[in-house]
Amino acid sequence: MTVWGGQGPFDYITMGGMFTILKVRDQLADGEDAGWYKNPAETVAATASNADLRADDITIPRPTRYTEHQGPGHAGHRNMSR
Repeated sequence: MTVWGGQGPFDYITMGGMFTILKVRDQLADGEDAGWYKNPAETVAATASNADLRADDITIPRPTRYTEHQGPGHAGHRNMSR
């Protein structure tokens, strides 16, 4: 299967049957490529740092390698991370 598209400012953009990217800018010379829109500073979401999470009193639990299974078919399995 061939997927047509191109790299966008955030990720790959795939093209379906009908596809249009419209770039609108003020004061472009005829035929000039507008390029990708430049988002104003601090307007795009980003991953929070550990310091930011701590400042907001957010704790992310650490994943464990093995967990105890309680569902059907898992009787007798125990936590193997000990």
